[in-house]
Amino acid sequence: MAPKGYTGLVGSRLGSYEIRTKLGEGGMGAVYLAHDASLEREVAIKVLPPEYARDGAYVQRFEREAKSLARLRHPNLIHIYTVGAQDDVHYFAMELIRGETLAEYMRKRGPLEEQEVLQLAAQILSALHSIHRLGIMHRDIKAANIMLDGPGHAVLMDFGLAKDRSESGLTTAGAVLGTPEYMAPEQAQGDEVSPATDIYSFGVLLYEMLAGRLPFLGEKVFAVLRAHIESPPPPLEKLRPGITRGLARIVYKALEKNPAKRYASAAEMARDMYELAPLPQLKETAGDARSAKTLPLKPVPSRAGLQGALVIAGVVVLLLAFLSVAGALKRTKAARRTQTPATQAPDAALEPVPPEPAAAAHASITLKSGGVVSGRITGLKRYPPDRAFLTVETEAGERSLPFDEISVIEYR
Repeated sequence: MAPKGYTGLVGSRLGSYEIRTKLGEGGMGAVYLAHDASLEREVAIKVLPPEYARDGAYVQRFEREAKSLARLRHPNLIHIYTVGAQDDVHYFAMELIRGETLAEYMRKRGPLEEQEVLQLAAQILSALHSIHRLGIMHRDIKAANIMLDGPGHAVLMDFGLAKDRSESGLTTAGAVLGTPEYMAPEQAQGDEVSPATDIYSFGVLLYEMLAGRLPFLGEKVFAVLRAHIESPPPPLEKLRPGITRGLARIVYKALEKNPAKRYASAAEMARDMYELAPLPQLKETAGDARSAKTLPLKPVPSRAGLQGALVIAGVVVLLLAFLSVAGALKRTKAARRTQTPATQAPDAALEPVPPEPAAAAHASITLKSGGVVSGRITGLKRYPPDRAFLTVETEAGERSLPFDEISVIEYR
């Protein structure tokens, strides 16, 4: 039997889970380390605060978080296993993520390098794209809700404030839910939220990663919320001299006060970032078992390091850019001339993106048909509006593999 209240849970059982120790606590519940006796694995157990266990609205919101997570399967989103209730203790079991939060990481490191920001941003945008396609808004994107469980690998967590567009009546009109320092203007005013709300909060996070501080600070919550509604953010160029102009523009667009002026989707924002960090410039990766099991295109362990881990971002952005929206691959000729002047053909239907020789990766590529192609990846070719081919130099010659027919890429 599970004791009532937080203090007595350690050492007790919830279903098949043996509660070992408390990991942390927040407004929407405490999280414990537990042992799953049935499957012999460690998990994280989130428990609704006992004082809210008899409040129907809180129980409903807690269950909604579990249901939101249960609908998702993505390498950059936490996975949920079981939902249950025992002796007035409402809980759900989820994947145990070992590592540190992005907030903890930044406290130690300060402002992050642009490449690292782009790498993490690509993964978080991919996670947002996934939940937005299901009509779910996270509503609490912040550094403390992102775990880093390996070199350059981010996991979006804590869906306690998530809202499904198909649901109604779960949030009181005019209620302000979220973290003030990251709140979009419409969220701060208690207005209706949308994917653009998450885009704004993510823009705040980008600003924080680049500047080493939040755009709006204050001793009182009201002052911070008012700044989100009325004030422009301090120029990134002053806080981060030498910042890439294109990256600063992306941040400013995400932080537009009017939702209609922000990026229409996470995929659109990812495409702008892709222009700053195309796949051919990315190197090998030190992938982890978790991402290897869930990425449609998955790296496997090789040489470690930040530059190596950036290939994850390339894969994530490519998936968004090539597979999410028809026509998303069209680029202006001016932009392409800036990116690859030596290879731009004025009237060509095919737009090659050749890699730098040092960046060419040897890989084993598994196709959905079951075939395997081994060789050196030499580039990516794109046919408007939405066809992409990976070019691979094999012992038998060069091959062009349709991107949407690839199941796994294992980098060597």
